[in-house]
Amino acid sequence: MTRTIPHSAEDELRTTLGYLAEGRRWAVNHRTVKEVREEAGYLGCITAKEITRGNNGWHPHTHDVEVFREPVTPKAYGKMCKEYFDKLNAFYVRQGHKPMAKGIGVKLDIITQDSDALGRYLVKLQETGVGLGNEMARGDLKKSRRGSLMPFDIAAYFLRTGDTDALKLWHEYERETKGKSVIRFSKGLRGLLLPDEEEASDEDLAADGEEGVEVGRLANWLYRRVVALGLEAAVLRSLDTGGFGALTELLTAYHLDTAGLHGPMQEINAGVSTTTLTNTLG
Repeated sequence: MTRTIPHSAEDELRTTLGYLAEGRRWAVNHRTVKEVREEAGYLGCITAKEITRGNNGWHPHTHDVEVFREPVTPKAYGKMCKEYFDKLNAFYVRQGHKPMAKGIGVKLDIITQDSDALGRYLVKLQETGVGLGNEMARGDLKKSRRGSLMPFDIAAYFLRTGDTDALKLWHEYERETKGKSVIRFSKGLRGLLLPDEEEASDEDLAADGEEGVEVGRLANWLYRRVVALGLEAAVLRSLDTGGFGALTELLTAYHLDTAGLHGPMQEINAGVSTTTLTNTLG
């Protein structure tokens, strides 16, 4: 399920993030929403928060995976679509916003997959095109839809151009998202789905990330070209699926000079700045 909010170019990110959280909290705690969820066998949800910037300002929205005991019936699905939209729309109208258009403010899709497929979905690196896996994890690598920018697009634009307005937007994003989680399980759901797996702390996960094996390096001038073309995710996928050879083929296909690509054991001339590519998958 995707939830969004009415917003304008003048709204600060603090304001839109606040309304997003308040509206969601108000809607899910409403009696009729609780009733239709209970009828459908609701167990909990996994929520991912995404923020883009476009002509109408900051556009924060959430992508939720709601988990149920059994497949949702068409009747229950229809009830949830109606109640979720009606309650969220009512909240924003009470805040002085115009009514939301149906199918835009709240959008529900039924997805039937096994636990392994759902796990892959939640951690999948983003690809272009429309698909369930494109709606959640790894917002740092995701490319937004036409007409809007992901926060890391804004940072990259500043680095390329020195535009101070872009820097201000990036600082606003940093300030308003510091210390906030991107993906969150509702209370008790993780233990229900993964009863035998202990949850790692942020510190443990960060430490694990330092144990990756170096598989190559990109000269910084080449890395900047990769970023400019939006190929960060493709670079990681090629390394994961085909190794160093697949990465070489990818760069060649995009007419990028592979002279800036160095193997893990290759000597590099002094003074050449590089970006290290690591594999943490074992």
